[in-house]
Amino acid sequence: MISAQIKRAGLFIAIFLGTLLFIDQTVVLAQDTPNIDWSYPSKIPQYHKNSRAPVLVADNTGLIHGLTVDTGDGLVIVHRTWSKDVGWTIPVDVVLPPRAGTAEILGAQVDNNDILHLIVFYGIAQDANIYHTSVPIALASSGAEWAPLRLVVNDAGPIPHGFFVADGDGKLTIVYEGYEAGLGLYEAYSEDSGETWSNAEVVYLAPGDLFLPAAVDLHIDDAGDLHAVWSIWNAERGVGEQILYSQKSIETDSWSRPRVIAERNEGEYESDWASVTTINDRIIILYQDGSPTSKFMRFSPNDGRYWSEPQKIWPHIGEYENAVFLKDGDGGLHAILGNRLGDCCHGMWYSRYEENKWSNLQPLIQGPKTLDFDPSAPTAVISRGNLLLASWWMDSADRNGAWYSFGYLPDSAELPTLELTLPEEENVGDETSTENLLDPSLEETNNYIPEDQLTEETGFSPAVPLTVGIITSLIGLLIGFGIWFTLFKLR
Repeated sequence: MISAQIKRAGLFIAIFLGTLLFIDQTVVLAQDTPNIDWSYPSKIPQYHKNSRAPVLVADNTGLIHGLTVDTGDGLVIVHRTWSKDVGWTIPVDVVLPPRAGTAEILGAQVDNNDILHLIVFYGIAQDANIYHTSVPIALASSGAEWAPLRLVVNDAGPIPHGFFVADGDGKLTIVYEGYEAGLGLYEAYSEDSGETWSNAEVVYLAPGDLFLPAAVDLHIDDAGDLHAVWSIWNAERGVGEQILYSQKSIETDSWSRPRVIAERNEGEYESDWASVTTINDRIIILYQDGSPTSKFMRFSPNDGRYWSEPQKIWPHIGEYENAVFLKDGDGGLHAILGNRLGDCCHGMWYSRYEENKWSNLQPLIQGPKTLDFDPSAPTAVISRGNLLLASWWMDSADRNGAWYSFGYLPDSAELPTLELTLPEEENVGDETSTENLLDPSLEETNNYIPEDQLTEETGFSPAVPLTVGIITSLIGLLIGFGIWFTLFKLR
């Protein structure tokens, strides 16, 4: 005969098993990185079909500004703004080209005085220059308020690759491809908000005209040190042969000897499209390499003297140009990147860096590659610390402009809304008189993605582990009660 103590013990085991299993599933849920609830991807309205995604900056009020080279009419720089409540404003021409040829925005930054700085490449191969212009960001939608283009350097190119950063207090820095002292990578800087500029300084000289420094990315860390990564493109093959890294310490005021981060091996496609950032005293470089070409990461905990082994951190196949690194209001690190997961899932993806690891990739948009669907070359910005806006273009046979999606970062601090510093005499100009330079046929294009270009989102769903936890708990309770009932029948 089974005692009452044993029966009570069996009942306790049943309840304990169910509770334990449920708690275990709840812990899994809490440890999973929360996904962003992204808006449905949409096309930016009134956008020329061949123009790349806009360069994005946010002001102190939370308003996001987009700057684009309008390829539809004379390489004009076009400005528009975006907010969650209003959406995209009508594009306005703000900077006219000083010469014919190619145009490329190398970067835009807002300083601590609410001045928007813009760096632009204009010209043709072997005859191109880099220019600077600026405007109080509150007046950026008025072309009349922009400062005249100021020449920064001659002898830029032959391809328009470079990157621009600012420290917020008047120091502006550009690293770019040029050939003043031979084909290579150069730096030019200003310490007075662009009024005057230094002479070009060599960062790296290529061993010959066959090797083009390209796909440049530049980062300035909290201490003011500069970190640069770039590819070496083979001019005959048109692909990346190497990825190099160098840094300029604020203490030594000189560039370190470039270090090879990755190199294409025989049989591989290329080593290319590196992005660099810093967090928690680590330098992180994300790039594409290997076969099939995939995203790899290397990091250095000690100012770039020693590096980790390459780590393939996602199962996806890479490319689609540089990833974009972003910092939120708490200093957390995020990335937006183009990737694909098999032939079914070309797309744009998001990941969050926590505890020295990246989260699984969450799609903003995904689908099979078609003549008008192949997301590439992302741009992105975080506004007020917690609103992330990402944009990209379709690098496909039939171009259809730029697209965007936005979402709020979970558990990130929202920065306070500040007022903009305005000049004493405000003159916003006449925006209504601006002629639309875009292809009129694009204005009524459908703002949706065809169903055959979409696949189900594969990101983490909180409902899944919670449901599993409940079901598993019920199974545990049933097993426990089964044990108790069997013991009871044996009495």
